[in-house]
Amino acid sequence: MANLSRFLLQSAQRYPDRIAFQDDQATLTYQQLDQQSQALAQALQVRGVGVGSRVALILPNVLAYPVAAYALWRLGAQAVLVNPQLTGPELQFILADSSSTVALVIGPVVPVLASQRPHLPQLTTVIGVGATPDQPVDAHWQDLLQTAVPTPLAPPSTHSDDICAILYTSGTTGRPKGAQLSHGNLAANAQAGITLMRITEADRGFCILPLFHAFAFTCALVIIPSVGGTAVLAAKFAPRQLMQQLMDPDLTILLAVPSLLATLLKFPPTFKFGAKFRCILCGGAALFPALEDAFRQRFQVPVLQGYGATECSPLAACNPLYGLQKPGSIGPAMPEGHELAIMDPDQERFLDVGEIGELVVRGPHVFHGYLNQPEATAKTFTRQGWLRTGDLARRDADDYFFVVDRIKDMINVSGEKVFSSEVELILQSYPGIQESAVVGAPDPGKGEVVVAYVTLTDKELATNPEAKAQFVDQLLQYCRTQLAQFKVPRQIEILEDFPRSAAGKILKRVLRQQLAPS
Repeated sequence: MANLSRFLLQSAQRYPDRIAFQDDQATLTYQQLDQQSQALAQALQVRGVGVGSRVALILPNVLAYPVAAYALWRLGAQAVLVNPQLTGPELQFILADSSSTVALVIGPVVPVLASQRPHLPQLTTVIGVGATPDQPVDAHWQDLLQTAVPTPLAPPSTHSDDICAILYTSGTTGRPKGAQLSHGNLAANAQAGITLMRITEADRGFCILPLFHAFAFTCALVIIPSVGGTAVLAAKFAPRQLMQQLMDPDLTILLAVPSLLATLLKFPPTFKFGAKFRCILCGGAALFPALEDAFRQRFQVPVLQGYGATECSPLAACNPLYGLQKPGSIGPAMPEGHELAIMDPDQERFLDVGEIGELVVRGPHVFHGYLNQPEATAKTFTRQGWLRTGDLARRDADDYFFVVDRIKDMINVSGEKVFSSEVELILQSYPGIQESAVVGAPDPGKGEVVVAYVTLTDKELATNPEAKAQFVDQLLQYCRTQLAQFKVPRQIEILEDFPRSAAGKILKRVLRQQLAPS
């Protein structure tokens, strides 16, 4: 059976009383997950949800997420993953673009969606999760979980190419695009992750990253349940609570982005991972070697930098837990038929060891295109069928890959190529720098010039204009000793914090917008 719901069925039979999911409020055993997803599937089927239907999940990291996902897969329906922090117009666009007929909405977002409902004629049912009795919903979550199930719903006959989830990209250029992932995509990527990490039913993974992003969705909602492990979900960042959660003696794996690692380094010396802790799987943004070294030295745990994209379900590469790990590298391609290569982006010619080109991906995990956007889909693939990532990278003789920059982040200074990541690496090595981001600013003479943004470890320094100016001057002098003149930032601006996506990524497009000529 190609349907992902088989993972739940198998684990519920093998480990009925084991905790499948745990959030800030409660736990859910595999038997309870099976029963609740059955009841929800029955209730949704009565409301017209079936094979190919699209249902929007506008939820944070709560137990309703896995219940809803597996209920939809039982019906052959598609889960549309939506960030609950979006504005009304942003919600309206995604629900209209996806033709979602049902939406499961967390209570605080119900009024936001209600304001857009007149513009969503296809949206027939809004289900409130934790909604108050007076809120404008068509049904309440808790009521649907009480739906009687006369006979267990047998999953429909599903092909591996059938779509099971639609995840909207961040929309760095124009409107967000809905990436269509199939049952086969997620199953193949899950198996690759299990093989690489040797994940078993004994693993207990912690996920504070949002489930509406592919990294958390695949790892927490597909990989862990497929082996009968436990996924601990955190819906909000609360430092004291997080510290206690990560000191759990049974915790084995942490899903993280680099900014989370930087935060953990600020925790008091009493903070330590438990004896069973195996590793941290880190993705979402570049992990600078200085941060990785500092983390390894303090906590003595493996930090596995990986690489992924929504269009890759999302895991494409990762340093192996049991094998050679290369700091600064995203590792080799994931196993189980996942492939990576370096290609000249213009001539579509494969490049040799050490040459910089576009990182391209091929394998059973590569998505089935963007919803309603055939032209954008066609541009995403090469003539030979490889997925273009938009990232510049190189590979070494061991077939480990190193991301150099985003193609669009490469800065052209009078014809000279400047990789923003190279400049960021130098900035990160200077004492007092917490994070950095480098972008190109339009310049009438040079085409572009390098502009840097940084945050400081000493927040008080940033409030003193004289000290701040002196720090910037010293930082520029340091850059001149480390970089060719054309790579040295034209200006450096100190920020209190960076604009970020929901996944914690620095939004360089926002920084570029500030520099665009008016």
